[in-house]
Amino acid sequence: LADAHEGIVDAQVTTAVPMDGDQSARIEQQIASAVGKRIRLTTTVDPAILGGVVIRVGDQLVDDSVSGR
Repeated sequence: LADAHEGIVDAQVTTAVPMDGDQSARIEQQIASAVGKRIRLTTTVDPAILGGVVIRVGDQLVDDSVSGR
């Protein structure tokens, strides 16, 4: 509830390979501008997606991975 009051949402980003700091920051900014709130970003590496990215914010999912196509 405190996070909702402060306008913070959790976002989980899954990639096939680890992202560097610049990539994480860029994705965090893009998600924040899309949802209009501050983001608490969690990154996960899952080689099973083969490439691309899977983004989950709340109950919304964007699957732009190779395995998702």
